[in-house]
Amino acid sequence: MNLNWNCMLIIIFMLRRTLTALRDTRLGPYLPIDIAVFIHKVIGYMIGICTLGHWIFHMIHFRCLADEPNPDEGHRNPYTHQPFSYGEYLGSMVTGLGWIHGFVSISGWVLLAIYVVMFIFSLRVIRRSGHFEVFFITHLLYIPFMVLLILHSDKFWKFIIVPGLIYIIEKISMTRCVRVLVGGAFHIKAVTLWRTKDQGVTQIIMNHPPGFVYQPGDYVFVNIPTIANFEWHPFTISSCPEDAENMTLHVQFKDGQSWTKKLYQYFEKLQSNRKQETNIRKRLETIRKFQSREIESAPSVYGKKRPSIFGTNLQALHVPIYVDGPYGTPSGRIFSAQHALLICAGIGVTPFASILQSIMYRHRTRKVTCPECETSFHPPMTAGQEGLKKVQFIWVVPNQRSIEWFVELLDKIDAVQTTNNHIDKLIEIQVYVTSAKSMSDVYSFGLTTALDVFYKKHNRCLVSGIQSRALFGRPDWNTIFQEADENKRGNVSVFFCGSPDLARTLRTLSAKHNFEFAKESF
Repeated sequence: MNLNWNCMLIIIFMLRRTLTALRDTRLGPYLPIDIAVFIHKVIGYMIGICTLGHWIFHMIHFRCLADEPNPDEGHRNPYTHQPFSYGEYLGSMVTGLGWIHGFVSISGWVLLAIYVVMFIFSLRVIRRSGHFEVFFITHLLYIPFMVLLILHSDKFWKFIIVPGLIYIIEKISMTRCVRVLVGGAFHIKAVTLWRTKDQGVTQIIMNHPPGFVYQPGDYVFVNIPTIANFEWHPFTISSCPEDAENMTLHVQFKDGQSWTKKLYQYFEKLQSNRKQETNIRKRLETIRKFQSREIESAPSVYGKKRPSIFGTNLQALHVPIYVDGPYGTPSGRIFSAQHALLICAGIGVTPFASILQSIMYRHRTRKVTCPECETSFHPPMTAGQEGLKKVQFIWVVPNQRSIEWFVELLDKIDAVQTTNNHIDKLIEIQVYVTSAKSMSDVYSFGLTTALDVFYKKHNRCLVSGIQSRALFGRPDWNTIFQEADENKRGNVSVFFCGSPDLARTLRTLSAKHNFEFAKESF
């Protein structure tokens, strides 16, 4: 019975579209939707434990049946009229066990083998070592596993029929042809690449079909056949839904063989090839001009410029990409909060990038101008409108190069805050650079005295790209939470995207100050 329940639940917690729909209902806050993947893994372990016990007791039971001195006709070979041997109980259909004549033993061994294969190749060491396709292909064995389980047990079909039908409908809706018909076709229009010594970020800019509707903070699964035919990976949408033209994703990779690194290397090679072609054309043009005496000398090599901090751009692309989603996240509840504390680390900024852009857009659309004095202002919110009164955005990054991923967004927020006092009061931005513990350590990542010179000249921080200067070292979370509690504007909700270790610290502090806490995994 435990196996029947667990094998049903492991399917239920993979019904992504159904769980996303339930998130916005009254039942949503009471359902463990945010930890569905974690529960799926736990149930997988439970199935293994129950299977082991099931197998052991069957071995004992078959041994007892084989040792029975005077078995009845039901436990004798119909051809030899001899009692069934232990080997026949273990792997012969002649015993007639099961609701399908004699199929229970054979199906049991096959089910055990499938589970072992799926378990081994779903381990983190396999998935994160550049062999994701092995995990994906072996995990497709869940199809024969479920079919054999229905044939193995005469009761399992009662458990699986409803969630199984929903799962099949979801899978049909996720096929490429259905996604293109419903949501529209996607393609990569442009790419921006950032690279440091041991990691890099690929910003994917793709078209936004009119039929594809998502909310701030949502994530999607993407498949790029050029990189891998069968691999689907989840990424948070970093653009806001109000952008009708483009949809962006930010994909980070670290050293090691992985799909994310292959993605970066693919576009890096494409950019290099284009650069070589451009250089060849320029050289041919230079030779032609020189031969025709249109120039007096070759161009100087001292005219080369330093690469822009905005990354390496690759435009005019048309790379096919398939998108499955969107799926909701806990951060999507920010617009129902009053005082939101957004905390992220590294690439965990992506869901909040979408949210911050959406906040700016929504407040710009609410802006009205007095027809008599031409003064612009935001009217008071009425019942039913968002009650968001304060947003504290805290971003923890290891170094200055990490901020370059979203310096353009920070610059836009800064521009709006400069011209709009309401937004200035609404959004507070803090950026912490952990690699520098004091101002004397700033020289370790190459800013030197240009940091002060740039700030005095442009009235903005060279590290963060905004008017508020970057803070160096790790945040004092106790102080931050204490100040948020003292200066709160309504109920405080903490939204976090980052490492599990930091999540535990923030969860404890949230409970201490009676803040609502929501974590997004990445």
